[in-house]
Amino acid sequence: MFIKEEFTLNKMKKAIVILSLFTSSLFSQNLIPNSGFEEILECPYAYPGNTDIELAEPWTVVRENSTSDLWNDCVFEPGNDPWDFLDFYEDQYFLNPAHTGLSRAYIGTYRVNNLNKREYIQVPLQEALVVGQAYKLRFYAKIHAEWSILHSHFGALFTVGRLNYIDLFPYSGQMPPAENHKEMIDHEAQVLTDGIFGSQQDYELIEGTFIAEEAYTHMSVGVFVGDENLDTKIINDLGNMGTGFVLDDFSLEQIPLSLLEHEENDLWKVYADRTHIHVQASQDVSELRLYDLMGRVVFSEKLSETNRLALPPLTTGIYIYQIFDNKEQQVHQGRIYIDN
Repeated sequence: MFIKEEFTLNKMKKAIVILSLFTSSLFSQNLIPNSGFEEILECPYAYPGNTDIELAEPWTVVRENSTSDLWNDCVFEPGNDPWDFLDFYEDQYFLNPAHTGLSRAYIGTYRVNNLNKREYIQVPLQEALVVGQAYKLRFYAKIHAEWSILHSHFGALFTVGRLNYIDLFPYSGQMPPAENHKEMIDHEAQVLTDGIFGSQQDYELIEGTFIAEEAYTHMSVGVFVGDENLDTKIINDLGNMGTGFVLDDFSLEQIPLSLLEHEENDLWKVYADRTHIHVQASQDVSELRLYDLMGRVVFSEKLSETNRLALPPLTTGIYIYQIFDNKEQQVHQGRIYIDN
């Protein structure tokens, strides 16, 4: 009745079109600036270990004086190799090309004989994420062609404010260096590779969805757990006992909650009645957390293989759950409807 009084049919159609355009724009904006590293201040050195990721503004490092690299094929243009580095290093460019365009980033992530060897790249987002909203991150990665080790737990960590190296390595800022300066504090990345990442010849898409629990302003990329939590695998006999990732073409977009990826298989059975959540899992799990659509934790409980968890009083509606293993790594998430 109210609609008939306030709108003519034509006005309604216009309102729907405007709303559709607004919604399309809202869910398609890439929140990662300079997402393919193509906008550069100047050509980086031809040496592929040039530490020049900050030439691709606003990308930067997490640790000052870090060796996080920017590679660009501009080094093949006349005058961009005054030190004749390409005579020795050009195969690294050919074997690790950009996914698209001319630029890509490179970070070292693991060494067998160097505890918790980590490099990172970091970028401020176009705007702060909205608490309780769902987002999808996508980017392309490959293992540097000359390394011999694969590992797990590569991903992206979103933070409120810039991530500092001391947030990861709390003893690293001590002078003289403390004996435990290589010890890491594990952080829970919102997006992770699915087990050991194994693509070395070609790029592979890494993607994941998550709900913003805070108004995140920055994204960092790398490995955010210590070596003791990594699964590793030797893949060739080159003898280069470590690994590093070549990275390109990032996108981060807000998506409707209804598009959250949800595994529908025999591994997970999660459902609710009026008073309980029922969880069945075919792997070791440790905890379930339940969030409302504003991203607030409304319930958390320890898990075993099969659980019937008593719920507190909750309003009827859709909730987001996350399930964690005994290392506090997220292993599953989904939506659930609770009718009280």
